[in-house]
Amino acid sequence: MQDRNRYKTCGKNRRFERLSVLAVMMVFMTAFLCACGYTEEEKAHMREIAALGEENAVEYIRNKYGITASAEEVAVCKDRESGLAGAVSFPPANGDVLATMRYGDETFRVRISGERHTLAGTDDFQYALVAADAEQYFETLLGYEIYDIYLSYKENRIDGDPYTDDQEENLISEYYKTGDFEKFLQRHPVNLRIDDCTDQDLTALAAVNPAASAFFETYAKDYAVKAVLISYRSAADYRNGYRHTYGRGGLLDFEIGSDGLYIRSYAAFEKEDAAIGRFELLEYDGMVFSCVDKAPGNDLQVCAGQQAWKELGETKGEPLSVVCSVRREGCGDVVVYIPKERLLEYKGGASVFIQHFYEDKWYQYETSLYETTDQKYKFFTFPGVGGSDFDFAVF
Repeated sequence: MQDRNRYKTCGKNRRFERLSVLAVMMVFMTAFLCACGYTEEEKAHMREIAALGEENAVEYIRNKYGITASAEEVAVCKDRESGLAGAVSFPPANGDVLATMRYGDETFRVRISGERHTLAGTDDFQYALVAADAEQYFETLLGYEIYDIYLSYKENRIDGDPYTDDQEENLISEYYKTGDFEKFLQRHPVNLRIDDCTDQDLTALAAVNPAASAFFETYAKDYAVKAVLISYRSAADYRNGYRHTYGRGGLLDFEIGSDGLYIRSYAAFEKEDAAIGRFELLEYDGMVFSCVDKAPGNDLQVCAGQQAWKELGETKGEPLSVVCSVRREGCGDVVVYIPKERLLEYKGGASVFIQHFYEDKWYQYETSLYETTDQKYKFFTFPGVGGSDFDFAVF
């Protein structure tokens, strides 16, 4: 009898579990169906926000600059999705609009409320004026011609995680007056990149131009300016540069070693840190090797045919090329540029494998190849975290 009762109880539990699962599924299905789109009331509310937001944007620009601009597009701003648990497919409108405006041949943006009549907004109508003042200001400060400049800024400085900041770049509320750029830097967080093509050594900036060096250190520390100065070897090298995104989003010298073939030196300033370096190049058998110059003399030594390829089961057959060995004191990235035509000569494959010794063990792997802008070289980076000695060969 006790066994029969036990089985009856288990059966009830299983039925209860099935009902619980069905209930949970119904909840998720209901939530899914509700998230399949906006309700008619929500759509009507967003149309109202867009209409009033457009009206506010036109009046805001007229009041601030004395011009009558037209709205080409009005987007209703919505709250960002906050993490997986709080993510929603159709986030609610937050009351603001981002309007793309036109005045003559100029287009610009305005962010303003669409829930109430207001003349309080932000815009980037004066961005070109601010950028021109920035170029003139820094040419005077640095004492050399700027080839290219990247500038972005926001309304307010943000404390904490910058990735949670939802401010639009270059939208500010103030009316900028030309000649006020230094004070502008003190009022707004700025990301800045300054490029020149004079093949100069920026590691000597503090000695050559102590005023400029002190300026960037002070403004990075006290006013949240993030700045990177880059000196290319020539204008042609600038055009062939692999990336021109340094400084965007506050990323200063991230992966700048990929451009060591074209960049002579750089100086990056952020908070209380300064990352300053110059690139050393070594040519060997038509290939070019690049690394940050850290010591007097040649940091890199390259030879071919002196190291055997290990049988680790990662590669099949013999290498199509000789095994090339790179040796460098200390740690740090090494970038290898291989002429593209040379790789095309290896019939049957053009994969590059690396082998290196780390923590008493040999490692082998295929490395990713990238192409320079002028399509002359394929290149790869060896991340010398635990040491910069490695071998490579073509398979």
